[in-house]
Amino acid sequence: MLFNATGNSQGIFQDIDFLCHTDSASYSIADKTRAVNRWQDFMIVEILDSMDEWDFQGEIATFNLSANQQEYGFPTDILKIKRIEIDYDGDGEYTPADPIDISSIEKTVATSAEINDVYSESNPKFASFDTGFFLLPVPDTDRTNGGKIWYEKNIPEFTAVASWSALSN
Repeated sequence: MLFNATGNSQGIFQDIDFLCHTDSASYSIADKTRAVNRWQDFMIVEILDSMDEWDFQGEIATFNLSANQQEYGFPTDILKIKRIEIDYDGDGEYTPADPIDISSIEKTVATSAEINDVYSESNPKFASFDTGFFLLPVPDTDRTNGGKIWYEKNIPEFTAVASWSALSN
């Protein structure tokens, strides 16, 4: 099914007009788009809440570790973090990093040396902020593919001018 199939009246917009007895004049494309996206978001939450042993849109992204770099960005399409793993020594063995609430740290640790005195490579932690995370301890060497993020991938929102062939049967 297409989002807006004006040629054959088989799209989501056309279904809305049929079910609601509307047209583009009485129910604008912008308002239909907003409603479809709101219901899409609602259904994604329902799917995430009902998941047990399977992943909805599961993805694994790798990233490079950089010496003395603590902050790393999440993939741009991330919806939910499942797991972060780190390979500090480059041996191919990844260690799961546990999430940590930064406010639970009793004393301020500001420099890489102070952080690495408190946290160990055998038991790494990460603190999520905004569009990325802080890694504890801070890597001391560069590692190609030194980290993995297992996550649920977000579904892009519809746009008012969309005629998504990706959604066709």
